[in-house]
Formats: sequence, structure tokens, C-alpha cells
Amino acid sequence: MFSDRWWIFKAASALLLFGALCARSGGLMSEVHPPIEQVAVFTDDLRTKTLALTGRKVLTADAAGFDIDTRVGPVRVLTPHPPPAGTYVSMVVRPIGPRTFATSSVQFNAGWAWKRPLNYALSILVVLVYAWAIRDRFRWRIQDGVFRGKY
Repeated sequence: MFSDRWWIFKAASALLLFGALCARSGGLMSEVHPPIEQVAVFTDDLRTKTLALTGRKVLTADAAGFDIDTRVGPVRVLTPHPPPAGTYVSMVVRPIGPRTFATSSVQFNAGWAWKRPLNYALSILVVLVYAWAIRDRFRWRIQDGVFRGKY
């Protein structure tokens, strides 16, 4: 298993199995927590599901709730304490009708619009600096083989 024989087949098999595992777990997670776009075609079995939504921009707000944008258009979120329009929120919601949710918790994310991209940029920069710092440890000659044993 750890020899150089058929290393391309072994690497491809490992990637294929990892992809299958990711696809299966994604399907199982969408059964428990369906995507927000599925609520546009509401059915009664969705009433028992919960959805965790992060970083959604509030389009409009009134005394009963607020609207957020999705890929299938705006949806209504009912809450006793709606955030002001233009803020970003994360929430745990439960579908109660077509394009309508009831919240169980709402978190206001101040600075989401600039903190999130800054977090990604900083993470990529750290990985690049680390890869540059350890570049000499991973010089590879194909004739030496892929899986080299200790002995």
C-alpha cells in the first residue's frame, strides 16, 4: 500500500473516496438543515427543520420582522426585535410558511462587510508566507519516488 507501485491510481482512489464522503455528508446535512432556497417551495415537512444563516444583509425592516436576500429572491424573517436595514445578521430560523421564517436567535454582525474579506486575505497571506518559509524542505525529484520508506 505504501510502495511506489501504481501511485497515481492510489492517489486518484483516495481523492475519489474523499469526494464520495463529502458528497454523502453534504446530502445528509441538507436533509437535517435544508438550504434556504428550498423554503421558497414550502412543504409541511420543513416545519420541523432548523436553518443556520450567517452573514445575511437586512434589506428592509419593520415592526414585525425584516427581509433578507437569497438566490431565489427576498424572504421574510419574523422577529420581535428586528435589526435596522443595511446591517448584517446571523440567525437560527425555522420555516413557518412560503418564504417566511421565525427566529429562535439573531446575532448582529457589526463590520461583517469588511472583517470577512480581511480575514480571508490575512489567512491567504499567512499560508503564502509559511509556504515560502518552508520551500526548501519539499524539494522533490520524481525519480526518487513518491512514497519513500524510512528504511
